[in-house]
Amino acid sequence: MKIFVINGGQHFAHSGGKFNRTLVELDQAFFTPEQGFELQLTDINEDYDPLEEVQKYVWADVIIYHFPVWWFSMPYRLKEYVDKVFTAGHRKGMFYSDGRKADNPDINYGTGGTMLGRRYIATTTWNAPETAFTLPGEFFHQTSVDDGVLFGFHRMNAFLSLERIEGIHFHDLEKNVTQERVDSYKERYLHHLKSIFQTDAEANDQVYVTAIVRGRQEYRSELKGILDHLVNASHKEVACLRYDLHQSTDDPDTFTFYEIWNDDKGLQEHNEQPHVKAFVSIIDIMLVEQPIILLTKKVD
Repeated sequence: MKIFVINGGQHFAHSGGKFNRTLVELDQAFFTPEQGFELQLTDINEDYDPLEEVQKYVWADVIIYHFPVWWFSMPYRLKEYVDKVFTAGHRKGMFYSDGRKADNPDINYGTGGTMLGRRYIATTTWNAPETAFTLPGEFFHQTSVDDGVLFGFHRMNAFLSLERIEGIHFHDLEKNVTQERVDSYKERYLHHLKSIFQTDAEANDQVYVTAIVRGRQEYRSELKGILDHLVNASHKEVACLRYDLHQSTDDPDTFTFYEIWNDDKGLQEHNEQPHVKAFVSIIDIMLVEQPIILLTKKVD
């Protein structure tokens, strides 16, 4: 598999791009020929030829973007890189047109990409804490990174017909950064890569969980807050590959968790975490019955 990594960690003012370099180093250790990968790298701080960059896009099976979010957008050198390379890629393998036809120009905009079958991943780094996106009344109005700040970025890649792979976002890496936080993020990123580029043997070890939670109507708002906290805390666990919460469209008091764990050991450790025990402690009070939990494994 061919992997193209773009390091968008621009060097500017107090920003040295240290954590983005760390992510690239993890990529270099993970995407090795021994594991069946070919790897090309671009650092936007270095000189580049736009036409050569176009060839890297066209060559790759997966493009990985690493960049900090500056003033709620890409760093300006990464934006410049995109402007130059995407423009150079017109009718050279990245996109042919905007997708519309002269006889009906009102429809099909954004369908002229020529990279169908290729995929991309975005990682971002933030000074903002994760809670700025999740807590009521906080700055981002409970809008996720991908649905908010990165909406245009994702549409940009969709314009090329690239398919999005779930990314990962790293928070509190400026004002509140600690070595423990950095080490935890490094482990999370490696597990994220393993969950995407796993071998068949590794996939067989994964555990899939579906949990159905039925709350009492009078506790709906309070229960939703507890479940949101459970999701946010679980995402930080090393063995957590996926942890999604859904609310029923028919019954707003019914919630469903969809989880993927690296292995049985990771799930067992999850069940011993304080945030899980806190949820267990409110079951008899806020739920109408015990949660329904289904443990499954993927069928080949």
